[in-house]
Amino acid sequence: MDEEYLSNMELDQPHNLLGIDVDNALKRLGLDWKQYLGLLHRFAEDVKSSLRSLRDCVDRQEWENARRHALTISVASMKLCADNLRSKAHEVDQAIRNQASDASSVTEKLESQIQELADAISGTSNPFEDAAAITNILCSGLPTGSQ
Repeated sequence: MDEEYLSNMELDQPHNLLGIDVDNALKRLGLDWKQYLGLLHRFAEDVKSSLRSLRDCVDRQEWENARRHALTISVASMKLCADNLRSKAHEVDQAIRNQASDASSVTEKLESQIQELADAISGTSNPFEDAAAITNILCSGLPTGSQ
């Protein structure tokens, strides 16, 4: 995907997206809205398998594996500055850690929150369809080691 295409895309940037302070996230990550939207699209796709695995582990009461999946979602959410999702994933982790009977219902709430995010961005085009474009954005400006 070329730079001219990206610069001509019209995407409206919200200030808040389902509890994500977009302005703060862009500032903290050093990204623009198009780049961040691409990361959100990628997150919404990638997290599906972790959610399925988390659900399966909770249903089977495989607490260590469930906790690993909850932490994966928490860290990914944190990296996106999606503090509300990170907080919900942390709640799931706590319920799993305590082998609480509400681990399943807390997991459902996390799934619901992530689905809401996926639905909210589904009406937008993903400006970065491939992982290479996202990697280039995240690594731009980093030292290459050839200095």
